[in-house]
Amino acid sequence: MTSVAENRISLPAEYSFVTLSLDPEATVSNLKNEELSAACRRLQRKTFVAFTGERRQFFMPWEPYHSWQFYLVFQGLREENVGQGIEPQMSVPILPNTTHPLCREPLDPGYALPWNDCYISEFIQFDARVATRVTEEEPVCCTTSEEATRIRPYFDEDIQRRKELEPQIVAVRAITGSDGIDCSDTESEAPWGSSFVEEYGSMEEAQYEDRESTPLRKGGESGARIMLDEMTSRPHSNLFVVEVSFDLSSTDQIHNPDNFFEEVALLKKLTIELENARKQREIENAQRIDEEHFAAVQAARTKPPQALDYARRWHRRIMTWMKTKNSFSD
Repeated sequence: MTSVAENRISLPAEYSFVTLSLDPEATVSNLKNEELSAACRRLQRKTFVAFTGERRQFFMPWEPYHSWQFYLVFQGLREENVGQGIEPQMSVPILPNTTHPLCREPLDPGYALPWNDCYISEFIQFDARVATRVTEEEPVCCTTSEEATRIRPYFDEDIQRRKELEPQIVAVRAITGSDGIDCSDTESEAPWGSSFVEEYGSMEEAQYEDRESTPLRKGGESGARIMLDEMTSRPHSNLFVVEVSFDLSSTDQIHNPDNFFEEVALLKKLTIELENARKQREIENAQRIDEEHFAAVQAARTKPPQALDYARRWHRRIMTWMKTKNSFSD
């Protein structure tokens, strides 16, 4: 397991608490769509608080981005939602909060968070890209790898409980017609990246595989296993970009995580609309060029070839000269 001290070369650090906000313009920058980039700059964004999980790849200072796992912090126990398989106890409290229906021991962030009644959940987490940044800054609130490992069984329990609720979830979906499983479905069909769904199947399946295998990586894991994880990781470009900071004072409240996923959904919708509009313009432009080329070819076919024109002119001159010569001979 990479230590916090080693991670001080980059922002964020594993197991640190950060403020986090979506970066729409950076997310879609690879599309080279000026209209889309301008629209992204006008989007309203909120600043959220998140617990940083593991870095999804080896640190490479020459890479512009690195992938990280984030758990959004929320206040108060979540309301029960049968259709999504959510129960209030599917969470872990964070000090100074000590309240939990199952009396789970709270996560110790080193220094108590400046907000009370805070929790994290295995089902409100996602991977995102963060611009590579080397810093001497240290996180104010950061837990240890041992503490992160200690809460992993809580997440495993919640994953198992969600599996037990699956028949109930399916039944409710059949009645309500709802397909959504959770608000953290943020990567499926990412319009700014490569074809995630075609290569890896549905995001729902990918999330369950991830949550079963790597909720938080165990300490003492071999380098070979980490390398294997890196080689089989998801396409980097499918992840949206977020800005992070160790300065928790940059926000004065804990925003509802639903607001973050609404921002992601809006960015997806905007990207699809403006990319489709650009592609339609490109199709229309290509059709116009084809039509102009076809018209030019047709026009050329109705005219005699230039060489034939030239020969005819010379033929007329010769015939005129011969007539003139014959008239003199007579």
